[in-house]
Amino acid sequence: MPTRALIGTCATRLAFANSGLPDAAPDLPLLRFDFERTSIISLISQPLEPDPEWLSPNLPEHERRWIEQDFRKDFWGRYLPVIDFLYLDFLGDGHPIIEPHDTRSAFKQYCLSSQANPAVVPEKYILHRCPPNGHADADGYLTLWENAFYAFVYKVHALNPRCRIIVHEFRLAETFEDGQPVAAHDVLDYTEFYQRVHAIARTCPKVTVVTPVVPVVAQRGHAYGDAPQHLTADYYHALARAIVAAEIS
Repeated sequence: MPTRALIGTCATRLAFANSGLPDAAPDLPLLRFDFERTSIISLISQPLEPDPEWLSPNLPEHERRWIEQDFRKDFWGRYLPVIDFLYLDFLGDGHPIIEPHDTRSAFKQYCLSSQANPAVVPEKYILHRCPPNGHADADGYLTLWENAFYAFVYKVHALNPRCRIIVHEFRLAETFEDGQPVAAHDVLDYTEFYQRVHAIARTCPKVTVVTPVVPVVAQRGHAYGDAPQHLTADYYHALARAIVAAEIS
């Protein structure tokens, strides 16, 4: 059985049998390793031992583990050598990069761990949020992201040539299955950002991009809550089929 890993979110995780959903179908593929609370930018920064004061004492254990692994960059030495298929989605990369006092922010991790003196990092990056629709590269964030993405892909290929990188090109749902619209602010501000980063991924010769050709609608009463990235079971089964097809192609 191949060893699969995900650096991403529930947007992709739900296509795997061990996603944590109570009604996940047993015929879906299995995921071995799961990394969240990180980003492409963070993953190519230097490791840093997390200060316990940066982590909320109320964090669930799995979230604490994700964050500590991200600070230490455990992915590279501890996990990558045994991974056959590495799945990526960029849902978390488009969320606000940093909130006031959010010491878990992947971008703050980048700033802290990649600079000898964090004070040299431009203030606009420390306070950066995903730019509004239509202005996705107003402050150069996409250029930084693209450089980080290529650095990440080529580092994976250098350290584990057999590992195949598969990007899930998702779309946010604009309607629920009952026909009601998703709140516009949950979709519009992020749409162009995701289109741009998926276009970057498609130009990289060392990755495979998959996207299910099925209606993208959000599920009412989803186990993870109503949201434009929490879709119907039909979508995740179609994504699972695309995953298996990509692996054997």
